[in-house]
Amino acid sequence: MKYLALVLIALTACQEAPRKTSTPSIVFANGLTLNKTTIIYFLNAECPICQKYQGSFKSTYQKFGQYYNFQYVFSGPQSEQDIKDFCAYDSIPYNRIVMDGSNQIAHTMGATTTPQALIYSKHSGDQYLYSGKIDDRFESISSQKPQASINYIEKALISLQKNEPIEISETTPVGCFIEPD
Repeated sequence: MKYLALVLIALTACQEAPRKTSTPSIVFANGLTLNKTTIIYFLNAECPICQKYQGSFKSTYQKFGQYYNFQYVFSGPQSEQDIKDFCAYDSIPYNRIVMDGSNQIAHTMGATTTPQALIYSKHSGDQYLYSGKIDDRFESISSQKPQASINYIEKALISLQKNEPIEISETTPVGCFIEPD
């Protein structure tokens, strides 16, 4: 588990006013909003594994979007158009996209891979409630199941809604490596 004290300082320092793009449903921003329990997805529009998870992102958002804050951080160099195309694919209301071209946010928060998910709650002190992969569909880059048997994110969010501890709080993400500094 990564400690958030430095994260919150770093993210506050790098926040700017959101930049509106020609697509009205997307707001590009340079910092995260962590005002309630937040699911943070680290993504890369060019990562084939991220692309395979697009339906999963939509399903999870549809089930839990009214209860939790979803933030989408696109790590690594990629164009705004590539990100818009990625977001248009599954019609998720990606209403706040954080561009992290230099991977500063990913490194500060301990993300190493795209896709990778973190669940943060301002009530959890300085630790993440969950960090890791979306589900168990990929055991490695070359090993994919046809369907997931465990969706770690959804299972964790259901536990939170029931005020129960999260059974699996950390997994090793599988996907495209986020380059080090």
